[in-house]
Amino acid sequence: MTLTARQRTALRGLVDRGVLTEAQAEAVTAELGGHRLGGRRGTLWEVFGYLGGVLVLGGAALLLGTTWDELSRTGQVLVLALATAALAVAGGFIGGAPRAWRLLDGVRARVVAVLFALASVTGAWAVGTGLPDDAHDVLWALAGLALALAGYAALPAAPGVLAAGGFSAAVVHTGVVDLGDWPYSAAMLALGAVWTGLALGGLLAARRVGLAVGLVLALIGAQWQVSEPPWAYLLTFLLAVVLLAGFLRWDEPLLLAGGVVGMTLAVPEAVWDWTGGRLSAPLIVLLAGAVLLLVGGFGLRRHRRTPPAA
Repeated sequence: MTLTARQRTALRGLVDRGVLTEAQAEAVTAELGGHRLGGRRGTLWEVFGYLGGVLVLGGAALLLGTTWDELSRTGQVLVLALATAALAVAGGFIGGAPRAWRLLDGVRARVVAVLFALASVTGAWAVGTGLPDDAHDVLWALAGLALALAGYAALPAAPGVLAAGGFSAAVVHTGVVDLGDWPYSAAMLALGAVWTGLALGGLLAARRVGLAVGLVLALIGAQWQVSEPPWAYLLTFLLAVVLLAGFLRWDEPLLLAGGVVGMTLAVPEAVWDWTGGRLSAPLIVLLAGAVLLLVGGFGLRRHRRTPPAA
């Protein structure tokens, strides 16, 4: 038996209302056949899809690398535009009717999402190549972000989240880096907060991927002041405290991991600054290990005290 689009929509509604968990919905889909390709054959087609997308991207890079000086700018843009179109069309062909893309899962969903994400990369590359030399670099990043968001809107999945997260960071980097360290740090922290909020609010299809993107961006923002010792470790320490508090609120392991990383960075940096750089490397490693043990032990005790979900 194969689930119809209406049945799959109803199943998704049960998950959204909390009647079924994601694991239970996956089990029902697998038991009734679903749309996924099972076993080795499904894995083989998935590998073919990934390899095809990577080869299209790599082929465009090799072609431009070997004939870059021979091609005009128009020719370079044309090659990249064709690669973008090929990736997008291949994703659309594998996915089937556009109205059914959001109902895909399993092998087909992963391949289509990866192809759409790769199309945003080649599309941004095409825009960057075609821009005049005096154009602002942020334009290619904005183009990539727009394409990544379009791909995610067509099929919400982890590759789209990663592509959109990467291009959003590129937009901030190219648009704000020339304004100085403080605006850049603030912008990255704000961007990390946005992605973290979207993930914790359940507004992203790949919740933990979006959360990981947010935490990485926030840590980059906090550490960007590393040339100004007090601010780097102070911002990172405050961020770590916020993340650990968030772990107490949501019991999300990634928040604990982010807090551990933040503490592991902030404490040795602070001690190094306070001692005027006289702390030896082995002591720094020992101190970092102690921080990891302390915060990790806190997380484990918290996990033990949390009652299992009913």
